[in-house]
Amino acid sequence: MNLIKYLKLDDLLTNLIGFIETKFELIKLDMYEGLRKVLARLVFFIVLLFAIFFSFFFAGLAFSIFINHKLNSSYLGFLVVAVINISLLLILYLMRNHRFFSIMAKKLLAQTFFEKDDQEEQQE
Repeated sequence: MNLIKYLKLDDLLTNLIGFIETKFELIKLDMYEGLRKVLARLVFFIVLLFAIFFSFFFAGLAFSIFINHKLNSSYLGFLVVAVINISLLLILYLMRNHRFFSIMAKKLLAQTFFEKDDQEEQQE
């Protein structure tokens, strides 16, 4: 015990423990910041998807009513738009394993979640 006091290792040990605790808190804060950024982008993309969905929905509805008016029918426009939508979904479903879509998905994920924003780089 005298040797520890003589060499002042207890102060060194206290400083080392403080350093480790500080480093742990810094890592924890960095993780929180990264999680916050990912969640913010995720919420943004969910809102964007909802906006796109409703835009297509109302555009399809308007197109259906327009076709109904031109064909003097009350349901043929909706049928035509439904067939178009089902055809597009079928094409997308059949192409789901196509290399183009996997490459685009990887690029989108990399750009969205794993690269720093230009604004963040300018701030640092």
